[in-house]
Amino acid sequence: MALKIRNSTFVKNVCFDGRGAIAAEWKEYEVNVVDQWKKEIDYLEQRAVIESDYRIAVTEKLVDYWHKQYSYASGKHVVIPCTLNSSFSPKIPSDVEKTEARKNIGLQTQDIVLAYSGSTAGWQSFSTLYNYLAPFLKQKPENKVLFLSKQEDNILQLEKEFPGQIIRKWVDHHEVPIVLSACDMGILIRDDSITNQVASPTKFAEYLSAGLQVIITDNIGDYSDFVKVHQCGIIANGKPLPNIHNVDFTTRSKMINLVNLHFTKNAQLNNYSELMKNLN
Repeated sequence: MALKIRNSTFVKNVCFDGRGAIAAEWKEYEVNVVDQWKKEIDYLEQRAVIESDYRIAVTEKLVDYWHKQYSYASGKHVVIPCTLNSSFSPKIPSDVEKTEARKNIGLQTQDIVLAYSGSTAGWQSFSTLYNYLAPFLKQKPENKVLFLSKQEDNILQLEKEFPGQIIRKWVDHHEVPIVLSACDMGILIRDDSITNQVASPTKFAEYLSAGLQVIITDNIGDYSDFVKVHQCGIIANGKPLPNIHNVDFTTRSKMINLVNLHFTKNAQLNNYSELMKNLN
């Protein structure tokens, strides 16, 4: 629509805000849209990528996808990852606050807790997730998994198989940081699809903002490489997870610092300025 009215009185320039590989997502995960849209989405996405005056991409991997899929070559783009809300204010919980948060959830001090925030629906790769969680939960009863999710059959299945080791909560958004801070690591396990290869999951930044390192599969947007470079988690490569320990204050501080440097609105001000400069 924007391209059709470009050069009118009101629209001089058009910026395509690329949140992901839309055509690939619709096909890989059978997104329920009008059939005619599915027939046209490749063409529409190509037009948006090629004909826009400027572009935002959420990852460098998405730009690479545009190069390969649509022969994009102009270079008129900026990469801005999905960032935390502007109201984000990092705070490292004290030992007392962490203990209280654990008590409220029903966790013990000695528990090793992995956090999973989000849906466990099919497109979120639950079968792949299970292959990592089951061996972890079998190691010892103190190993727990906290799901910040609405109740689903996948979670019920785990609760039956590992009674007492699965906790599920659904809380208001402002409660999420303190609940996550009661855990030790965040989980970001996805299938190896085009959709995930170019993605910028906000959950990654949310985990770091709570002081958690991240367990992540390879080829998740730019973030698997980010974990390797900044040593802020574990790359899940199909093998059982290594022994996981309670996170210490120093590690939490490092994770929150990474968020401040990379995943806040302020951290991306130069890129936003570049965008506005080019649109003007």
